[in-house]
Amino acid sequence: MWRMPPKIDRYWEGYITGLSDAKYSYFAIIKACKQRGFVVSKKGISSVLNSCGKRRSGAIPVGKKQADPRPSTSRTPDVIRKVRSLVTGPNPATQRAIATKVGTSVYTVNTIINRDLKLEKRHKSHVHKLLPRHVNERRTNSRKLYERYLAGEKWKYVVTLDEAYVYLSDCNKPRAIFYRPRGTKEFRKWYKECRESFSKGFMLVAGYSYNGKLTLHKVDPKTKVNAAYYQANVLKPIFERDIPALYGGEANQVWIHQDKASSHTAASTRLYMEQMQDETGIHSIPFDDIPVKSPDASPMDFCAFGLLKRALGSRRPRTLSGLWKICQEEWLRIDIGVLRASLLQWKLRCRAIAAMRGYQIEHNRWWRKGFSAAPDHL
Repeated sequence: MWRMPPKIDRYWEGYITGLSDAKYSYFAIIKACKQRGFVVSKKGISSVLNSCGKRRSGAIPVGKKQADPRPSTSRTPDVIRKVRSLVTGPNPATQRAIATKVGTSVYTVNTIINRDLKLEKRHKSHVHKLLPRHVNERRTNSRKLYERYLAGEKWKYVVTLDEAYVYLSDCNKPRAIFYRPRGTKEFRKWYKECRESFSKGFMLVAGYSYNGKLTLHKVDPKTKVNAAYYQANVLKPIFERDIPALYGGEANQVWIHQDKASSHTAASTRLYMEQMQDETGIHSIPFDDIPVKSPDASPMDFCAFGLLKRALGSRRPRTLSGLWKICQEEWLRIDIGVLRASLLQWKLRCRAIAAMRGYQIEHNRWWRKGFSAAPDHL
């Protein structure tokens, strides 16, 4: 069992200090002490010379604390107030610029932000610019969309669809990082270059529901997507083939959700959807109940197309036909369980938009933890 070494009394402290002042080495001091019947180690000698001897010889009076050699703190109430005013705005400056302006160090600014103000850094989300009329419409229509078509078990009978462009540049993406030896300033010619011209690509029309995915539709790059094309090549197969295949005899309970693109809201498209509703029993959600400028309330935008384009990043097609082939493959590979979870999150998002009075919700994800975690100002 290990035991703490005995304390060295003042006699031996003085003896060791005297030998050290006489330029004796540690080995010579150990030998001299051993001859007098006292065993000491190199660590014991070092302790006597560096701390014990100085303290007991009166260099530091007993009961009196040694003055802190560090300068006094710069985190005064006035400095904290200035830093708070500089970091709580919409576009805060860098910590180095704040330190220069306040007249303190970057370390002090960082400590104030994290320890005194208890703030944490977050990246801004990319969102649509909203005008007051957009905010009001989002607030009203998100509530309508949730209450009329998504609440309870209604969400299982909503088919959401949308369009998106895919390009060859979406595939085989270069990594955005590289490694270099630590401590060097070597900059190799490894860049993530922007393309000077648009990459080749085409438009996709896709959709899904609780029961499964719609057939992926490709729009030829040379085709102009107008109301007539949208009705004949997109809506007609969905009404007559895709939805009946997914829902069978329950197709008359299905509601189709789409955004407010011009080809969707055209008068002829509205008449066509009313006609198809009479023929098939499949309904379309009125555009007056769909929020404007709301990719955060569209599952195809915040989930499905993101998953598809992420999967394309690791593929290597060289032609548009190859791109179309792997789009079909990756669309079929997307897990339906993930898509169903996004439909459930759709319900939360609509409620959160209404709770946020129509403003964006991407920068604040409190709603993912439940509405009991809503900010106090709501």
